[in-house]
Amino acid sequence: MGFLTLLASLPILGSMLFAIYLDLSKGLPFVASDPYLIPQGQYEGPNGKGEPPSWEKAFMYCLMLVATAVLGPGAYSLDALIFGG
Repeated sequence: MGFLTLLASLPILGSMLFAIYLDLSKGLPFVASDPYLIPQGQYEGPNGKGEPPSWEKAFMYCLMLVATAVLGPGAYSLDALIFGG
């Protein structure tokens, strides 16, 4: 839709930066190990064996949000229609 894209992406970016901060303060790695190569009982997620914690996903969201904020919503968006972009 592209409506108020910058205003929508900045709070989410702040949330993802805070998630990265929390993960870094815990000493988590950037890329997690393969969950099936981790020894039995060393990591179990809330629903059994799952994705080990890392801050890679939050970093990728930050990159996408910065790109969206910089590049804008596009020529066929509500922002372009309303604000004449």
